[in-house]
Amino acid sequence: MRNIFYIMRHAQSDHNIGSWISGDAATDLKSRLTETGKEQARRLGQEAAALGITRIYRSPFQRVKATCDIVTAHCPVPVSVDDRLRQLDCGLFNGKTWTEREAFFADHYEKLHRPSPGGESLMDVQRRMVEAIGDIDRWNEGETILIISHGNPLRMLQVAALCLPAEAALTDMRALQWKSDVSPDPSIGPLLIHPVFNSARSYSDAVRTSS
Repeated sequence: MRNIFYIMRHAQSDHNIGSWISGDAATDLKSRLTETGKEQARRLGQEAAALGITRIYRSPFQRVKATCDIVTAHCPVPVSVDDRLRQLDCGLFNGKTWTEREAFFADHYEKLHRPSPGGESLMDVQRRMVEAIGDIDRWNEGETILIISHGNPLRMLQVAALCLPAEAALTDMRALQWKSDVSPDPSIGPLLIHPVFNSARSYSDAVRTSS
């Protein structure tokens, strides 16, 4: 890849605390950063500046914008919004709890491949995240880029970038560390990239070693 990538989950929101799903624009508007989240974002802004971040791409959701606004107060760089970096759309389960959604699926395969009614699957999310990163990489040259998104998109992206089987999104801590219930204190970390992914020309090429 032509650029260096770091990834970051948005800071703590009140919906994180209650384990509520905010996977579409309507439910996102009800999810606000907590005071703890604002302090997290200030720390993350300082970390971003220390890492030499030169550009940010973020999800369009307002809790990500709120995080990003605080981050860029400490790390003033250009910011672009890419809709493909948004949270997993849980359809019927938006506004409900993650526990309710999990109970809908019979096994790990369904959790990855079956969309929620009226929503999308985790594999759908992985596809758009990989496509977004590929485009962002092509649009830039020699930048140190921070991607600010959500736990599910980030763990699916990390699994793809490591060319791991999709099931690793449910078991591998390199992916799970981005989930809010595993790591409630968000951090900035490098996107770990496998050479096969690095040289891929398409989504199917990028994940061709996964199954």
